[in-house]
Amino acid sequence: MNNDSYTAKEYFIKFRNELGFEKSRRYLQWAKMQHPDKDLHHLLGSTVGRKFTDYLVVPITHEEHLLIAERFKALFFIQNLHKAIKLLIKYVQYLEGLNAD
Repeated sequence: MNNDSYTAKEYFIKFRNELGFEKSRRYLQWAKMQHPDKDLHHLLGSTVGRKFTDYLVVPITHEEHLLIAERFKALFFIQNLHKAIKLLIKYVQYLEGLNAD
């Protein structure tokens, strides 16, 4: 299959299969401190009670979590991947002492 023809669902499944179940309690704690009034949504969701990688989370309201993120997982993933990457970059900068946060 040509990569240009992947659907949102196919990208979602591809990322799930390739990234797996990396865990980081410290990253989740830090991300929650940055957005205490939001839920942290795992963009790749979960399977059999296990969340996929902790490194792709986005802060969203509880209502967004219930109404949008869980109903339209693949589309929500594509539309919000850049936010998860930006949050992860901010964390790396924090660890490297490049941010005053």
